[in-house]
Amino acid sequence: MEFCFDDLMKMVAAELAHKFKFHPLCQQIGLTNIFFANDLCILCSADNDSICIIRNVITKSGEATGLKPNLSKSSCFFAGIPELLENSLSAVMDIPKASYLLSI
Repeated sequence: MEFCFDDLMKMVAAELAHKFKFHPLCQQIGLTNIFFANDLCILCSADNDSICIIRNVITKSGEATGLKPNLSKSSCFFAGIPELLENSLSAVMDIPKASYLLSI
């Protein structure tokens, strides 16, 4: 079975259109990710639906390509939300919360 990234995006497009919420500062330009060398930052609103969509896309793309994130090098970053919600969303992703080096 042939697979390309466009096929994956078509599979989740309908779900994304109805449930996914952009990070408030990224919505106007439609920004969902940023690449830095070997790193990928995925940006979204801090809600369960958006986090579940991201988790499902990562899972589906891993199943299709055999590429999976290295969870020992992965972290969830949160800002401006209650710690209880941070813990809940981090658990949904099954990725630990990052410890910040700086306090703002």
